[in-house]
Amino acid sequence: MLRKFYSLMALAAIAGGVTVLAGNAGATVFTWNGTNSSDPTVASNWSNPAPVIGGANNGTGNSYSAADNVTVSGTAHPLDYTAVDGTTSFDGQFEISLGAVLNISGGTFTDADATNSGALIGQVSSGTLNVSGGNFNISDNQVILGNVNNPDVGTINLSGGTITANTTAGAAGVVLGNAGNGGPGTGVLTITGGVFKITAGGTTIGNNAGGQTGSGTLTFGLGSGVFEQTASSSLTIGTKGVINFLSGSRGELSLNQVTSRSYFDNLVTAGQITLNGATATPSDFAFTTTGSGTAEQGIYTLVPELATLGLMGIGMAGLLLLKRRRTA
Repeated sequence: MLRKFYSLMALAAIAGGVTVLAGNAGATVFTWNGTNSSDPTVASNWSNPAPVIGGANNGTGNSYSAADNVTVSGTAHPLDYTAVDGTTSFDGQFEISLGAVLNISGGTFTDADATNSGALIGQVSSGTLNVSGGNFNISDNQVILGNVNNPDVGTINLSGGTITANTTAGAAGVVLGNAGNGGPGTGVLTITGGVFKITAGGTTIGNNAGGQTGSGTLTFGLGSGVFEQTASSSLTIGTKGVINFLSGSRGELSLNQVTSRSYFDNLVTAGQITLNGATATPSDFAFTTTGSGTAEQGIYTLVPELATLGLMGIGMAGLLLLKRRRTA
């Protein structure tokens, strides 16, 4: 009943300019229950009706109404979307809630919703999105990890593939850890591979609003993942927000039209960019640019010594373990 309330009833949670509205009451709601397996093509894994996997769910290629919402809320089995599932699209609100998990390892999963709440990962309790391959495309008015219903926790783990967020101009953009009258949320984005690309709008990490403080963390783990904004340099980090690099990370923080390293260095000095969860110094990082004009990107990474330090440690540990096995 709670899930239906949030998906079908009209509501508004005002969160410091981030307005979350329920989907169109006349829309079709595809709800993942995962009763029998992780296969999205099995109709019984969805509460009626089941969507068209490998096709469009937008009222043009089938009999469904406009603004078809998709909610991943079943916890019996995660929803595993793979290359064999091809390209599937929806045009309504997207949610991962109630502790559910969506795994994408291939294919293309697209949701486009410019009028409703957008994409909510961690709406009503928690939600997790794991992307290791393929494409996850969100063209919405906003993308929120951890909404305002305390304790909403939204998690994205990106190890491969591409996540593309094309948010509505002038809207909230991507928010890690929303906040508002409903309470603070928590958003966690960990990148170890692949690309998280924001092609319109900016990013807020730890939103402060409505007397509440959301918590947001963007972590670059071991690997060479990229977080890039290709149309905006807007990056707001709240009092409980942080960007953290782990030693050994080759991750890239890339912002549009940032032409001087001082922009990033100031975030380090303010404690908003850290190294291994502790205070860092600007000398721990390198700055480069690519492109020109409106396509110029400022890229912030760990200096090469720190970027290889963690990998050397793993290599030495592996050699030591091998030596112990040989002498055992």
